[in-house]
Amino acid sequence: MAGVLAEYPAHHGIRHIFDKSYHPQTQGEIERFHRRVKEKVSLVVVCSPGDLERTVIAAVTKYNATPHKALNNVRPDDMYAGRREEILPRRREKKRLALEARERCNVS
Repeated sequence: MAGVLAEYPAHHGIRHIFDKSYHPQTQGEIERFHRRVKEKVSLVVVCSPGDLERTVIAAVTKYNATPHKALNNVRPDDMYAGRREEILPRRREKKRLALEARERCNVS
């Protein structure tokens, strides 16, 4: 069984990356994610395992729908869906047009 599990990623073009356990630089992202979700979940009174599951799902959904500075203010949902490369150029164009409009308005 272990051989099948080892071959599966390679068969599907997935490269397995190993990181150092308990190494802050490599564990930082997932630790930060866990902290954010825990912060949201701890604000809710949970009465059952079902409530807890719904609360965690809502916290993760909100996290993924929030733009992240590390992703150039793109949402993780957009990154995962491959929309980052269409969002950033559109944003740059909007910024360029806004700066041109501002320049036209401020010319005396």
